[in-house]
Amino acid sequence: EHITVIAHCAERCYLLDRLALTFREAYDRLKIIVTCECSEGEDCPEPVAKEHSEIPFLTVVSVPYDFGLSRGKSLLAKMASTEFALVLDDDFTHSFHSCLECMLWRMRSRHHSLWKPFDVVGFPVLEDE
Repeated sequence: EHITVIAHCAERCYLLDRLALTFREAYDRLKIIVTCECSEGEDCPEPVAKEHSEIPFLTVVSVPYDFGLSRGKSLLAKMASTEFALVLDDDFTHSFHSCLECMLWRMRSRHHSLWKPFDVVGFPVLEDE
């Protein structure tokens, strides 16, 4: 209820299910909104959002071919209705190192934001092997 995960994808939309399913293992009601670019030549003139048929709380937004990474993530950020949006790459997978509760604690902690509250936080990413 505090975080929406967002990710944009162009040519690897199959990865979005994997991303969502890895989060579902730990967070069964976490909102996830993703964009998936339509194939070149496919008639897809404007963004269309649909709930995923098998993964709960996953919204997939079909966007036109060559929509763009920045434009896709901007659209998703506008669609997020929670306090925070966690912007991820399409190939991210949740692991025991991914701690959303820790992120929330740091974002809200007066100790970590003495001067001004955070608006962006980055975390190290472990590469797949």
